[in-house]
Amino acid sequence: MKSKLIPAWQINIGVALVVLLAGMYSYLTNPERPATALIAPFFGLMLLLTTDALRKEKKTAAHVVVVLTLLFGILTASMAFSSRKVDDPEKRARRVLVFSAMSLACLGASGYYVYGFLQRRKAAAQQPAA
Repeated sequence: MKSKLIPAWQINIGVALVVLLAGMYSYLTNPERPATALIAPFFGLMLLLTTDALRKEKKTAAHVVVVLTLLFGILTASMAFSSRKVDDPEKRARRVLVFSAMSLACLGASGYYVYGFLQRRKAAAQQPAA
């Protein structure tokens, strides 16, 4: 039975674009233009650069992408929760929106990567030994 999973490299492109665009939105809509707002676009570019390694199914690159994506998802989720304490309603709304979008994309992708790995392992175990 052939797996109908979307390839990890395609998921990676989607997550990278969400992180890149959300980060640029956050940077460009903030009149203060803080340098820390460029962390997310930089991370999105790093994810895009790993796409070719994922397409070639390089295991080390795949593990690095999964771990970094999971860590960034956890980080942005915690930042989304802490953003609720910001006094300025416009800034609070922007931060919650941006960090929530990035965390959902990263955490969802991390879960999908692990699910895909488990499905491939299960399929390999069902194959008769050559």
